[in-house]
Amino acid sequence: MFCPSGERIYFNNKKSECGGELDVDMNVRPVSNNPVENVVWTGEAPPGKYKIGVHFYKHHRKRRSKKTTNFRLRVMVHGESRDYAGTITVGNAMQMVTTFTLKENVPLSDKSNPL
Repeated sequence: MFCPSGERIYFNNKKSECGGELDVDMNVRPVSNNPVENVVWTGEAPPGKYKIGVHFYKHHRKRRSKKTTNFRLRVMVHGESRDYAGTITVGNAMQMVTTFTLKENVPLSDKSNPL
């Protein structure tokens, strides 16, 4: 996940300056047949353009994993989800999957209300 500032959230940068956090990362070691990664904001995410990509970092020979694998990606923004799927091969560059833009929220108290 890339924040609007360009900062990347991933296993070497789990907590971002923009408030995002990689709170689940089951892909570091081959301990699951259904590994999951999860990036969340506990507060409000800053407005701007976000980019999401997938990267097949390592092939685990001992687990007899394949060099090409399927992935599923779910993006939830303001309670609405979008699902994506594809395949990725180990050793290839990061594969960008989707982008979305969060608009700045204007609280009701900030709107002009002439008397």
